[in-house]
Amino acid sequence: MASQQPLQVSQDHADAANLKALKRDDPAVVRVLGKAAHCVVYRFTGSGKDKGWVRNDVEGPLFVAQRSGNPAFRLIVLNRVSPTRFEIDVTRNFQVQSVQSMDPYIMFRLRDATTAGTMQPSYKVYGLWFHDKREREDMLQLLNHVVKACANLPLPERSAAPAPTPNPNPTPAPPPTPPPMEAASPREVNPTPNP
Repeated sequence: MASQQPLQVSQDHADAANLKALKRDDPAVVRVLGKAAHCVVYRFTGSGKDKGWVRNDVEGPLFVAQRSGNPAFRLIVLNRVSPTRFEIDVTRNFQVQSVQSMDPYIMFRLRDATTAGTMQPSYKVYGLWFHDKREREDMLQLLNHVVKACANLPLPERSAAPAPTPNPNPTPAPPPTPPPMEAASPREVNPTPNP
């Protein structure tokens, strides 16, 4: 009896399937810039007796997608734990870092849209856990590159990901192209807001 070989899927077919899955919920997605096979999402809660990191009910493959609309870039985790996807718009307000002592995490924060325009804005702070160190390093470099590309782009109306809407223009204008990647160290940010 012949042994069965595992099914081999080409990278091109896998990339096309991933793009199709992302477009199903967000038709404005035009390209996958980067991906990680698996990550787990944590959120920092800064008040009460439960102050600290809390594991969200989100884990699965992570994608950084380029979009034809505003925002131009989005971080998406296709959740394998529940039907809710994790989506965060990557804009110039997205602050990312990897703290060596926090390996294997990438931490990021973004301004809470409900406090926009106030004297004391608050931030949502997240941590992404990666099993694969190389994927984490690649994702950190990509996110820093994308944030740099967002410097001159308009901010979306709110910083949380909007609900998916049908694309009113079936042939959208091409999205902005990120500048070439540079070998630069990640910028340091304080993951908790200053009082």
